[in-house]
Amino acid sequence: MRLLLKLREEGCFGNKNEVSIKALAEWAAKGKFFLSAQDNHLVSKTIEEEMGEILRSEFPRKINKREKTSR
Repeated sequence: MRLLLKLREEGCFGNKNEVSIKALAEWAAKGKFFLSAQDNHLVSKTIEEEMGEILRSEFPRKINKREKTSR
């Protein structure tokens, strides 16, 4: 999943602002790329949630000065 996110960030699937995590997860689920611990194919919602967690941890959002001061 990290590789797909890295490729998305680099623009391999097009403009990263146009390719949503949901669309990427649906594509991965359709291709049956990921398996659970029980060897079942993961559904798009599970892939989307996992990618969201990875995205937040590996590609932290840049906070501008304005957001920092309002907190």
